[in-house]
Amino acid sequence: MQSERSGKIQTVLGLIEPDELGITLTHEHALIDLSCYFVMPEEATERWYIDKPVTMD
Repeated sequence: MQSERSGKIQTVLGLIEPDELGITLTHEHALIDLSCYFVMPEEATERWYIDKPVTMD
């Protein structure tokens, strides 16, 4: 599965080649600071992700 996606761009219409993409805008969710909406989980077992870095993995 990973090999067929490698080097491709995922769009709402499916995978495309990078040279088919054209001009795009960054997705606004990548730029918005939503920390004001954060609520600390009450359960300690649900806090494992809090200090994890945000990645595109």
